[in-house]
Amino acid sequence: MRILLTGATGTAGSGVLRQAIADPAVEGITVLARRAPKESSQKVLFVQHDDFTDYSKVKGSLVGHDAALWCLGTSQSRVDRPTLHRITVDFAIAGAKALMATNPDIQFLHLSGGGADPTLKSRMPLAQEKGQAETALESLGLANVWHFRPGYIHPAEPVEKPLLQDRLMWFAEPLFRRVAPFGMVNADDLGKAMLKVAKEGHAQRVLENREIRRLAGLANGI
Repeated sequence: MRILLTGATGTAGSGVLRQAIADPAVEGITVLARRAPKESSQKVLFVQHDDFTDYSKVKGSLVGHDAALWCLGTSQSRVDRPTLHRITVDFAIAGAKALMATNPDIQFLHLSGGGADPTLKSRMPLAQEKGQAETALESLGLANVWHFRPGYIHPAEPVEKPLLQDRLMWFAEPLFRRVAPFGMVNADDLGKAMLKVAKEGHAQRVLENREIRRLAGLANGI
């Protein structure tokens, strides 16, 4: 299997990349990003890409993939609302269309988020934007599309340029894991779950955190 990965320098994407490198079923990984990821392997082809609304300059690098794992995203605490929409919705739609044009049967695994709301009734900006992205992706006619809605994603190491909330969650994680493990997932376990679906498929198109944990091999998803 050959996969294309976005967001590989972020918390979730780096976890996916580590697991893809370790997975013998994954023969090649094209990382589409502004900067090279920390993880390296002979499997990995890094393609520098700055404009995630225009793929004309990297069209040749999109060919030959079985699955796209779309982990590109940002926090609503880091950007204003127009930028949040552009990254969350516009980038995902443009990427999916470009990949469909070169790989008609590609499987698209979309990293959404816990609380994503396609009805747009949520008061949380990110929930609304993720909901819009899910709805838009469903309308494109992709061969297969799955939406992963993890809760808190715990990074393998502290995030770069952390906000106060990042610092608090890093230190609160041991308590969170004991009290409400079903509401969180490690980045590497998220990677395991996404790759399992990429290889085997899944009957559900929307995968909440408990199912993500179960797919990663955590007992009863808890």
